[in-house]
Amino acid sequence: MAYHPYHQQPHPAWPQERGSAPFSVHVAAFFIYLGGALTLLAAIAFGALGAGATQLPADQVPEEVRALFAGAGLVVAAVFLVIALLYFLIARKLQRGRQWARVLVLIFAVLGVLGVALDFVMLAQAGADAALYAIAGASLIGPLLFIVLLNTSAARSWFRHKTY
Repeated sequence: MAYHPYHQQPHPAWPQERGSAPFSVHVAAFFIYLGGALTLLAAIAFGALGAGATQLPADQVPEEVRALFAGAGLVVAAVFLVIALLYFLIARKLQRGRQWARVLVLIFAVLGVLGVALDFVMLAQAGADAALYAIAGASLIGPLLFIVLLNTSAARSWFRHKTY
């Protein structure tokens, strides 16, 4: 709550601090939580694959290959687990109004847009058909959604002053 420097009462004309983020920030955080949940499922799947690789039939799969699948599966599972935890951390910090989380998401969104632009250039050079352009264009939805949601006036105010 914002207080006047000479008084212990909040000034009535000053906007009051809010306890929760605006709707647009909650929507952005929801999609990041969803990405974290899907990454966590991938980590579980790779972990199960790594653990189950030792159960492959020994007469059909050499021991070195089984050991490679087991080790690689567990390493990939660990990497995905760390990425999922980062997703959850960033989503929570967005909801708490941390500017660094907003900036990080916006940087990744801009990089996503630039990546799609590069895809368009490469598709044009390869002479791709319209279906591939449509798929590349659809991958713009996520990054543009984050850019719009985190740049609403309510979201900007939330990250700067905890008001909106």
